[in-house]
Amino acid sequence: MSLNEDVIGLYEIVRVPDKPTSIRNIIEDGVDESKAWCVKIKKGKWKGIIYSYGKIDFKKGWNSLKVNIESDILFVPEDKRKELKEEEYKEWETLIGKIAINIIYDNEGNFDLKSGKMFINK
Repeated sequence: MSLNEDVIGLYEIVRVPDKPTSIRNIIEDGVDESKAWCVKIKKGKWKGIIYSYGKIDFKKGWNSLKVNIESDILFVPEDKRKELKEEEYKEWETLIGKIAINIIYDNEGNFDLKSGKMFINK
């Protein structure tokens, strides 16, 4: 069971693509690239985009929890390569935030945050 039902089935955890545009967040801190994982969007507006998470910060506010997420886009299909408008960028940030929360929630007990980075211990 996930917290953000609207993103269930929208993504999958995959290995790093053969020719990523960037692997900065994956190999920082000595992470073995062969054990690295990333997220692929399977359907919708962002279909085919593959990205990884970088540093994640959780900040408690009054009656709220704010999450700041760094990410690296590893692959963008040719038909999706364009400059994002501000509202599209906000939509993207919201989406990857919801997915990150689901990944953390769904992998409870098999998940570590080390130096603000996500590791799934499977």
